[in-house]
This record gives sequence, structure tokens and C-alpha cells, in this order.
Amino acid sequence: MKYLDLSLNKLGDFGAVCLSKCIHKLKILNLSRCEITEVGVEALSKAVQKVSTPLHEMNLSENMFGDAGALLLSPCLLNLKRLDVSNCAIKEVGMGAISNTITNLSHPMEYLNASFNNELGDGGIAALSQCLHKLRKLHICHCNITSAGIKLLSEAMMIGSAQPMEVLRVDRNGFGNEGALALAHCLHKFKRIDVRYCSINVDGQVALSVAIRRLSQSERPVISGLYIQ
Repeated sequence: MKYLDLSLNKLGDFGAVCLSKCIHKLKILNLSRCEITEVGVEALSKAVQKVSTPLHEMNLSENMFGDAGALLLSPCLLNLKRLDVSNCAIKEVGMGAISNTITNLSHPMEYLNASFNNELGDGGIAALSQCLHKLRKLHICHCNITSAGIKLLSEAMMIGSAQPMEVLRVDRNGFGNEGALALAHCLHKFKRIDVRYCSINVDGQVALSVAIRRLSQSERPVISGLYIQ
């Protein structure tokens, strides 16, 4: 079996521990909203660390294991290509652990979704910024990121790898025009960006539009939420 979806079941930690014994047989595992705490996460993480072939994807979204679970989960990222930890109550400390592991990967991680971790904030983005060059797709929607966090992200992208990130979703963060101005400096580092519902008004829209026009056709990203071309 390559794909197993047990989302929306009250498996809890006992179910996660049981599943950890057969995880070597899977490629994709969806355990979204299964009432798993850090106890279950630890069992899953240890199992993933032992597989001979990297797991393609694990979805642990909407399990409130917080920073404690993120710390236990982080070692298994060395054997994981795609991870969804959206809405898991992860804060700066947990994101720091995840970021440290991704930074040490020998290859880029295909996808990280850390959206709807509402207390992640700018501190979490500061922690995440060290591994941006190792991510192909990053979703950090609705994480209470301000313009300060976007500036950190922009600066990290400018000094990181020359390879553009395929997708960056920062929608539903109220970073406003200042954040848009920061993003305008690094647009060429992305292929797609989502800035919907970010409190960007005409000034920020114009800044993004002007920045895009300065890029060559091959460098221009697709921007969701940009209404002034």
C-alpha cells in the first residue's frame, strides 16, 4: 500500500503508535485531525527515521501537538519530502527545530505547509528564514506575520540560493504596504506568490507592479492578489 488516508478519525496517540509499525510500507500518510499529541508524533517520527526510502508525504495538520511535538518530529524530516503541519499550534521554538533540520538536508524539501499556526509570528519566520533556500514550496498563510517578518524573509531569499522558490503563500497575513515593499525586492526569487488578504492598498500594489515590470519575462512570478498590472 502506498497511500493511506485516516484523516478525521479519533485515532489518538495509540493509533499513531500502531501505525508507526507499518509506516515503512507507505509513501503517503494522511493523519489530519486525528487527535494526535507529541506522544504519537514521537512514535511516527522514530518510524520515519528508520525507513530505507524517504516517505513522500506526511500530513499531520490540525493535531495540536505544538512545539513539543515539532521538536520530536524534526529529526524525521531528513527522511521526508513533503510535510503538512498546518494548524498544529507550532510557535517559534518548534519552527526553529524544523528549520534546523531542513537546513541540514542534502537536497531541497519539496513542500512545507505551516499555515494557520497563529502564534508563529515574526519570530517563527526568523527561525524559518535560515532554511528558505532548501524549500521548493512554502505555505505560511494566516500566521500573524507582520512587515518585520516579511523583511526577514526577503533578506534571507536575497542571500540564499540562486534557484527560485516555486511557490510562496503568505496570504492572510496583515503585513500591508511595508511587507509588499519588502517582497518587491526579491520577486525574482519566486515563481508564484500569493499575497491575498494582506492589507495591501494601492501604494503596495503599485510597488509590486513596478518591481515586476523591471524583471525580464523569465524572472516574473505569478502573483495572486496583485490587481494593478
